[in-house]
Amino acid sequence: MCGIGGWIGGRDDEALARMREALRHRGPDDRGEYVSEHATLFHERLSIIDVAGGRQPMSNEDGRFWIVFNGEIYNYRDLRDRLIAAGHTFRTHSDTEVILHLYEDLGAECVAQLNGMFAFAVWDTRERTLFLARDRLGIKPLFYSSEGGAFHFASELKAIVARGAVSRELDPEGLDLYLAFMYVPAPKTILKGVAKLPPGHTLLVRGGQAETPRRYWDLPDPADVDRGQSRADAVEELRALLADSVGCRLMSEVPLGAYLSGGLDSSLVVGLMSGASADPVNTFSVGFEERGFDERPYARTVSEKFGTNHRELIVGRHAAEEFPKIIRSLDEPVADAAAIPTYYMAQATKEHATVVLTGEGADELFAGYSHYKVLAAMDRLRALSPGVAARAMGRMFGTGALRRGGEFTGKLRDRAAAYLALKSVFNDKEKESLYAADLRSSLAGCARPLDLAREYLKPDAGPYLNQLLRFDLATWLPDDLLVKVDRMTMAHAVEARVPYLDHRVVERVMRMPPAWKLSLFEGKRILRDVGAKVLPKGIVRRKKTGFAVPVGEWAAAGMREFVREHLGPEAVRRRGLFAGKEVTRLVEKERYGLFERRQLWTLLCLELWQRAVLDP
Repeated sequence: MCGIGGWIGGRDDEALARMREALRHRGPDDRGEYVSEHATLFHERLSIIDVAGGRQPMSNEDGRFWIVFNGEIYNYRDLRDRLIAAGHTFRTHSDTEVILHLYEDLGAECVAQLNGMFAFAVWDTRERTLFLARDRLGIKPLFYSSEGGAFHFASELKAIVARGAVSRELDPEGLDLYLAFMYVPAPKTILKGVAKLPPGHTLLVRGGQAETPRRYWDLPDPADVDRGQSRADAVEELRALLADSVGCRLMSEVPLGAYLSGGLDSSLVVGLMSGASADPVNTFSVGFEERGFDERPYARTVSEKFGTNHRELIVGRHAAEEFPKIIRSLDEPVADAAAIPTYYMAQATKEHATVVLTGEGADELFAGYSHYKVLAAMDRLRALSPGVAARAMGRMFGTGALRRGGEFTGKLRDRAAAYLALKSVFNDKEKESLYAADLRSSLAGCARPLDLAREYLKPDAGPYLNQLLRFDLATWLPDDLLVKVDRMTMAHAVEARVPYLDHRVVERVMRMPPAWKLSLFEGKRILRDVGAKVLPKGIVRRKKTGFAVPVGEWAAAGMREFVREHLGPEAVRRRGLFAGKEVTRLVEKERYGLFERRQLWTLLCLELWQRAVLDP
């Protein structure tokens, strides 16, 4: 796990120092650079595999190709054996060198051979081309910019900002997407002139000019459903796949552990780790002072079952003092409040483990969230009156959802519009009131959130649940959930591994019949069947809680002045993005419903991010 970056062009020591400093937290163990008159590559290393020999940038035998790599390749030993048999000579035992020799043989097609999480760049000194690649699910980040005829890339957005390669100007389209989704979906970013390489894509830069990104892998088509296997056989196949995925991710030359919430996903990972490890697993849990948000008792049950070395952490409203640091560490504005406990968990983890396994991705694969139940049910019951739908939403999400009920029901015939009515932080009507005139006018002709949703949610394009899962796996997962995991762990030089996102697991689960994942009353059905073979019954059947954070409670109590300081009239006026009266109305509420909590946190994160990353 590391930080990588560079540009097309010659030496610029001051720019190199600024970019390196911006990524130093990702790789405190070692650093290296390749500098020529045509290209500069650099690497900040967190040593996990081949600690002694895996220094980067690394070249092949004749020095034609140079690579910088962030991530882990779990099948690298098998690939290394094949490459040696084909005549390649290895100087290290690292997975980095495996990618390098694969690229020698296969060029851009090498990525199809890799099982793992990765973002890497290969410079060809003969052809003077730069090849970039990102893993299938977007576990590892990769940003780039072609502004002003110069090409730059880096693991984090703030490194490109530090390079001085782009203006610090917000992209109106990226901002509009952020206020709908809480994150900015790839390839867009929040800044003009900077893009994210989408998951499952490669990019070739020739003559300093970036070509169109090329997709090398995609999530299965929603209509591609395999109905030829019994459920019992599928349960056993899935158990074996997950056990192999977990086993692959135990390779490490440094201490290793797992995050344990006490829910099904992380508990199953811990159970499979315990079965594959001769030593007790190190587990880590986080809780809150507020009632209803603390899952530590369930985590203790799992820890006792498997005899883990268990440690706990409490996060309270004092966390507000660290918000600016946390938001800066997030790198992009991502309004996922679960980043807060993840940050503290990684901080506590570092004393005991450098590598952790997490349960990220299971909810998006197996339909674990409540909005899947609502959308799937309402899609089948389009004849319901708006009042009935609004009351149903109120029972599921609280009274704050009632005002969205009529809008949601009125759009049921348009799957994309219905999704946004239920899931968007600010809907179009709310944005119209929130946006200042200049921001509204700058969005004329831009792609909007509904355009993105319609790329994935269509009539007669396969089972609706599969469409929903594919949409979230392609957008929400890489641009929110995996950002949170990567940035919060890397802020403390901890590597997070996500066994549910092994592409073999994803491809198999996505082709399973929707009914194996979700019924009217229960999500993750087939994963619960797998869990029943490993976990205590109370954990397997337990209702999903989610990594909820009491942001509304904090805002209504001790954080009130903090919120006013950052979202008060003067701060809003200085930015010139929003109507001050709308922000004040939200800030001064005495109680916050579901949507208002999300709206407040989304605006607060944006302001904190601008202060931390742009203002300096």
